[in-house]
Amino acid sequence: NLFLEYAEKFKVEYVNYANGYDNSIKTLIYCKQNCHGFTEFINDVASNENVLFPNLQTYLIMPIQRLPRYILLLQDLVKNTKKEDDEYDTCVRALNKIKEVANFVNNEKRIAENMNIILELQLLLPPSSKMLVSRERTLLKERTLVAKEKKKLIKYFLFNDMILICTESKVKKIKSALTQSKSLYKEKDRCLLDKVGIEHVDKNIIIDNNSHENKGGYICQIRTEKRKWNFIFENKEDRLGFTSEISNEKKKMLQSGSSKKIEPKKVLKYEISSSQSNNNNHSSSSSSSSNNNNAN
Repeated sequence: NLFLEYAEKFKVEYVNYANGYDNSIKTLIYCKQNCHGFTEFINDVASNENVLFPNLQTYLIMPIQRLPRYILLLQDLVKNTKKEDDEYDTCVRALNKIKEVANFVNNEKRIAENMNIILELQLLLPPSSKMLVSRERTLLKERTLVAKEKKKLIKYFLFNDMILICTESKVKKIKSALTQSKSLYKEKDRCLLDKVGIEHVDKNIIIDNNSHENKGGYICQIRTEKRKWNFIFENKEDRLGFTSEISNEKKKMLQSGSSKKIEPKKVLKYEISSSQSNNNNHSSSSSSSSNNNNAN
């Protein structure tokens, strides 16, 4: 009965803890590496016989492990309770309810982890770029492509609802615990998948007389609402793999009827760095200037 009574509360509390767990571990590692005296303090605590849980990392993961243990407990209870017993149905309902909670928490954690990944990308874009982060959006693939024009390297990102095309900027990002001075990306184009066109272009193939190989590369043309992009691939297989990824996701999007634009959240509930205020300020500035997106 207690499991049934507290199941809905478990959903809230365990989701909050699970979403913050990764950030807690990152903060712990950062403190061990950068905070003078922290590691010595942790070691002193661990050597104290009066401390019940001397290992902080082990202590932090205990709530994460608790729901699976509840399931094992209730499974054992159901197994050892006779079906004619008055409490049998209650045990079964409690087991199913806790399984439901565990699935819900795991799903919310996956969503939060994916939002964190997209937020990391967002922080590498200029503040003028529109907000990418949304509960419904998933980053599926990242590639470095070669554009036919000037053979320029392009950073390409495939999401479940759109593509993002960038170049690497020479401007260096200020060093932080999250990005470690990575280069900023300069956004060039973004387009919803249902607006993307794909075409294989083979009219400019150059065949080497000796090796009989295509020295001109295999061209794939991507058409967005803004422009056409011609990308060069070394072989047909790579090109086919690239276009299939887009086509498959576009098909899924249209079949699910989710071609409506995914609106990003203005307020992010999930942080990915101990430098919380800096990240939130960056995210806010990205959101507030979303109407000034510049894709040269």
